[in-house]
Amino acid sequence: MGYHHVNRVYLTKDLNVEKPQILLFERLSSGEYKLNGVEFIVPYRLWPRDSVPPTIMGQRLKHEDNLKIWYQHVWAWTDNPDGLFADFNPNVKCPTDSKVYTPYAATP
Repeated sequence: MGYHHVNRVYLTKDLNVEKPQILLFERLSSGEYKLNGVEFIVPYRLWPRDSVPPTIMGQRLKHEDNLKIWYQHVWAWTDNPDGLFADFNPNVKCPTDSKVYTPYAATP
């Protein structure tokens, strides 16, 4: 999936297409990073697991019980043969240490 850069300020139950909680980057062989997509998440503490899923762009978020979140990927900048909203993108390649979640600063 790539590197996940989280903006905790956007962790609310109110989803906004212009304020994704996570940016998804791929580290290229040159060492540069390429933005591939975003991930929208809502923690269960804000939207209970046993309720109707939150939605964004007409899509119902999926649940991830290990992380206790609802989530939805959007592969907006890299074509995905599995679809725009697929969980994984086979066209994104990263080193094996790419499961790191790091904060990112939002611009106004």
